[in-house]
Amino acid sequence: MNKTIIWWGKGDVNYSRNRIIRQQLVKLGHHIVDFSPSISALGDIQAAFSKLTKKADYIWIPCFRQRDFEAAYRYSSHHNIPIIFDPLISAYDKQVYERKKLNKKSRKAHQLRYCENYMMSQSEHIIADTAAHRDFFVKELGAQADKITIIPVSAEAELFQPQAPQKAQQEVLFYGSFVPLQGAEVIVEAAKLTPDIKWTLLGEGKGKASCIELAKGHDNIHFEPWVEYDKLPARIGEAKLLLGVFGYTPKAKRVIPNKVYQSLACGRPVVSIATSAYLHPTKPFIESGLLQIENHPANLSQSVLEVFSSHFDYDQACSSALSTYETYYSQTLVKQQLELLLTTKN
Repeated sequence: MNKTIIWWGKGDVNYSRNRIIRQQLVKLGHHIVDFSPSISALGDIQAAFSKLTKKADYIWIPCFRQRDFEAAYRYSSHHNIPIIFDPLISAYDKQVYERKKLNKKSRKAHQLRYCENYMMSQSEHIIADTAAHRDFFVKELGAQADKITIIPVSAEAELFQPQAPQKAQQEVLFYGSFVPLQGAEVIVEAAKLTPDIKWTLLGEGKGKASCIELAKGHDNIHFEPWVEYDKLPARIGEAKLLLGVFGYTPKAKRVIPNKVYQSLACGRPVVSIATSAYLHPTKPFIESGLLQIENHPANLSQSVLEVFSSHFDYDQACSSALSTYETYYSQTLVKQQLELLLTTKN
């Protein structure tokens, strides 16, 4: 049965996560009603004056929109419309564990945790992008496990298409914003241990300058500015091996970054940090196309040497990477999980 879903929040509907979810909801035949309140805290009042539908099946609160929750909840309670909450990132996790701006025992941290616990408890359904985030929501934020559906972030199918293995050059490629979670310094140190192989770090960010300084005197380490987003798949295809994240923050072990989804979708093998976030079963690198390692430069250097060795079946690794993506992380899986959520969890 088709549903009417109020998409409630001031967030960017074209953000990758939102766009993919919305595309699949439409493909399933559901109707999305957009509502972007001018002032988040007064959203329910605006909704009343704007004559927003009172007969929707769900209110969907998209990623990063915790500040819209309270007004959406008041509206949902008044009109008996259940909430689906897709935070993607916990504000408590971000401030306490990732940025370390708040001490876990501080009053502000307790308040933030209480607020997110309240959001979880008042939601009919909760979306987590990884198994590790599901566990965090349950253990740290008090969410009920049976409310949570795991829906991976995936990649834009119309953009990130398989790249021919023979297109790949002898290059290791990382792209990102050089935030601590990504562990770009670990990548530079690994590159220094592997001087005969070209390593490229693409992107911009506050941590880039320190990586450039760290790489001085090593001609095999290159830095490139961002490319246009629609040119990113072709750039991925030029490299033989793609890198995920290697940061030491707790968050690094709870996420699957966009770059991993995108690289697998392009049919490129990926090396990233070992984590419980992934949905696919653990298999040898050649069978999954995704190698998980501990975030130490020596481990990364050794993994790269393996891929670049003469006995490594590169074509098979590319095929396995694409197969892993299509089976566990593609938009087909997103669609299946949404269908399960909206048909059997009522």
